[in-house]
Amino acid sequence: MLSVSNTLGNSAGSLSLDARVAVGAGVFAVSAADVSVPEPETRVISTPQPKIPAFNAIEFNYRSDFGKIILLQQNVETGQEVTQVPTEYHLRQYAATQREQRMQLQQKLYRSAAAAEQSAPQQAVVVTTTTKPAVSTSAPTASPPASPSVAPSTVATATAAHVDIKA
Repeated sequence: MLSVSNTLGNSAGSLSLDARVAVGAGVFAVSAADVSVPEPETRVISTPQPKIPAFNAIEFNYRSDFGKIILLQQNVETGQEVTQVPTEYHLRQYAATQREQRMQLQQKLYRSAAAAEQSAPQQAVVVTTTTKPAVSTSAPTASPPASPSVAPSTVATATAAHVDIKA
């Protein structure tokens, strides 16, 4: 704290009230002058604009060789694949299972078509002639066999169990 005697350099006696007020006013004036001095300019450091990533973090791709959509998670800076759902192993398992199911369905269809051909009755036409040349009788002909078809229950039973492939 500032004392009046130290300000005037006189330690001998006490000053009058007017002198103390004048000295105090001078101290306040000096302090006010110090406060009114403009402060140095404060620099605002701005952050750089956010960097736009070069690659997407998540990407969906359609794999035409499997007929499936896959999810890829990749590094946004390098674009390198981090994870894939479903994995390549599971895609290969899916393809092997689909091949096995197609083979079983084709075999079943060929067996049923071959069985239908063997069991179909042979068409016979009987022509009898009499003494009257203009009249001929023929036996009624059978309709052609129906084309083989697959019932929905047959397709449901043709599905294969899980096919495991080695990587």
